[in-house]
Amino acid sequence: MNENSTDNNTISVDNSFAAQHPHVDNEQCKNSTQNEFNSAKCANVTNTKKKWSMTPTPLQSSPWSRHRSSIAAGAFAVFTIIAMSIGILTVCFTSPKATVGSYPFSVAIGDVNNDTLLDIVVANSRSNDLSVLLQYNRGEVTYEMSLAPGGGSSLRCVVIGDLNNDTNLDIILANYGTNNIGVLFGYGNGSFENQMMLSTGMNSHPISIAVGDFNGDRVVDIAVANLGTKHVDMMLGNGQENFAIQTSYEIGFDRPPLVMASGDFNNDARSEIAVAYDGRDHVDIFVPYNSGSFETETRFSVGPFPRSVSIGDVNNDTRLDIIVANWESNYVSVLLGYGNGSFETETRYTVGSSPRSVAIGDVNNDTRLDIVIANSRSSDLLVMSTTTLN
Repeated sequence: MNENSTDNNTISVDNSFAAQHPHVDNEQCKNSTQNEFNSAKCANVTNTKKKWSMTPTPLQSSPWSRHRSSIAAGAFAVFTIIAMSIGILTVCFTSPKATVGSYPFSVAIGDVNNDTLLDIVVANSRSNDLSVLLQYNRGEVTYEMSLAPGGGSSLRCVVIGDLNNDTNLDIILANYGTNNIGVLFGYGNGSFENQMMLSTGMNSHPISIAVGDFNGDRVVDIAVANLGTKHVDMMLGNGQENFAIQTSYEIGFDRPPLVMASGDFNNDARSEIAVAYDGRDHVDIFVPYNSGSFETETRFSVGPFPRSVSIGDVNNDTRLDIIVANWESNYVSVLLGYGNGSFETETRYTVGSSPRSVAIGDVNNDTRLDIVIANSRSSDLLVMSTTTLN
């Protein structure tokens, strides 16, 4: 294990995520009926290797601010990925432009209306609905619609992918409260069909979703981590809006799976799955067979209580790497991939207190991926350059 400190851009945030277990209700959000994204006035912030304070001289206001109820677990990625879509870190503040539902829990990014601009889909856990925000004019967004998957669904995760090979992006939801997965097929204009339900079983409580081609047929499949049963469900797609009856795997979980991410770690043209667990200090890599079943997992040590996993080539060697936010620590773990399904021992990079979520993208337009970390207890957002990760 290697440990390093970072000398990167830190943006202060007013009371970033509450320090809490990810599926425990946030008391300060209980009375919230709507939340606001501040997106009207924007200032460009370049990677100048310095700290950003709450009171920058030229702007007369905080470079990154939020209302107390406006950001829940994962919602910081709205701002992060808007920045990635235009190639620079864009900080937006003060004037509300778009509202979302109560207790936004998960965010997905993609061009859902085929205008070449990245749009935002927010899963709102308490109001049990989706907010679709369409981007226009280099990062500004407009509230477009609210989609209601159904009462009591308690949304926990949203991802986007083309499940039926029509070139339009579709939405996949983890409905924690109703023990199923919801699929909303997209029309390509920002609207979607009614939700199709795929059961994950009684008391399964799906918590995380990963999509990828897990059986090598060039069709997108769905993998689901279930908190209640400690299983992973595999739902194999046929590219025509149908999925095989899911197969449930209890594959050596010593604690419930909490977060998943997917990528082709061994260059076999199939996606593998990285899984982090509740209360453990490791990430497991599962390699699927062509049938969609899994080989025995390979385990890699990370920090305590991993809460977020992102996949990307952060050292520019064409091999996928894994970045993990370790909630009960002050560092993230970077596992550089060898391209054969194995990884180097973690390197730890000191960030803020209790990193809660991590995202990857080129935020400074240097053609290299950067790492963005939201720290819950130190209430800041760190942009970490990867130019030294070789």
